[in-house]
Amino acid sequence: MRYPNAELYFAVFGAMTKSRVLTVESFDDLTGAKIMRAAGFEAIFIAATMNPPGIEPPMELR
Repeated sequence: MRYPNAELYFAVFGAMTKSRVLTVESFDDLTGAKIMRAAGFEAIFIAATMNPPGIEPPMELR
């Protein structure tokens, strides 16, 4: 099937910030911003931000 003029929306549970700071001033402070912009989504919903290394446990806990 084809859906001409379809609008794409994207929901993200956790988006990773470029720095260790969880607050972001703009969408470009997220590591995946360039990819998400290129996808052409109409809107993006982000439930939470996380800082590197993401959902993995910190190295010092391993």
